Order: sequence, then C-alpha cells, then structure tokens
Amino acid sequence: MTMATDHQRADHAAAAPFHIGERVTGMTYVPPENRPFEQPRLKQTSANKNEELTRLRGDIPALVRALNQLTAENEELRQQLQLPSPSIVPLRPAAK
Repeated sequence: MTMATDHQRADHAAAAPFHIGERVTGMTYVPPENRPFEQPRLKQTSANKNEELTRLRGDIPALVRALNQLTAENEELRQQLQLPSPSIVPLRPAAK
C-alpha cells in the first residue's frame, strides 16, 4: 500500500471534502437548514432579506423619478449647447 503525499491528499480533499470528512471522522454532513440550532438564525436572515427587499422595492419609484428628471435636464443642457451662443459654458470641450 502506498502512502499519498500531502499534495495528493489536499487535491482529493478539495474535490470531495464531505466524503473525506465522513471517512476520517465518521460524521455525516447535515445541511444548515436541517440543523435545529441553525433554524432561528436562518429564519432571522430570511426575515432581514425580505425586509430589505421591501424597502428597496419602495425606493424604485423615487429612483425612476430622479433618473427621468436628470435625463430631462441633460437633454435641456445639450440643446442649449447647440445654440449659436450658448448660455452655459462646458467644463471641458465636447469630444467630436
């Protein structure tokens, strides 16, 4: 029987960490949602995410209004720049 090098063990462990853990420790992997002590934390995390999503969804109309206002102002400034004697001065020359 040949001994595996540390590098070979590391490669195999990275490829199949749970199988190695079961063989070495005799323990089986239990997903977090099936661990009783993890359920309250997962429920709180889920509640926090739902609260944040609700808040972000409420921000959408205000963000759309701001975007529309900025787009309209930008268009107005572009039109003023096209006038023979614009009433605004660009900070840097327009690229052609």
